Amino acid sequence: MKATELTLAVTPLGQGSNPCRPVIKMKFHISRWNYWWAYLIVTVLVLLAIWFSDKAYDRASWISGGVALILFLILELLIRSERVIVDGENLELRQGLLSKESTRISCKSVSNVSVSQSFLQRLLRYGDLEIRTTAGDYVLRSFEEPGKIERALSKHLKH
Repeated sequence: MKATELTLAVTPLGQGSNPCRPVIKMKFHISRWNYWWAYLIVTVLVLLAIWFSDKAYDRASWISGGVALILFLILELLIRSERVIVDGENLELRQGLLSKESTRISCKSVSNVSVSQSFLQRLLRYGDLEIRTTAGDYVLRSFEEPGKIERALSKHLKH
């Protein structure tokens, strides 16, 4: 599954300066590599469920399979709880599962964007971003495709 989703929308005539300019909306979330240890546990539990099933230990098979499924769903919710959305004009930081908190920043107020990645993070395509704006600094930890976020925001940097 890709980290970015692209949505094209054409601005209707009479609205905006260029009526045929498409608006590209990019969505990013925390990297799954940040939780590699939990995915390893899920894999071991699934293998245990298969092994217990082969040995005719039905109760143990259902328990380990059920725990693996619940852990997998929790991991997916955690990953999707923090999201960055970049469209042509704004940067939106969303976080939270039950209670959502959203911060909207104009791309024009961004003064500096820097990416921090180790060698392994570069290979696995995730890292940390520091975004400096006129309103303050924002640090995004362990996000997928930090280079794409940086390039999208760099277009609007004040020079």
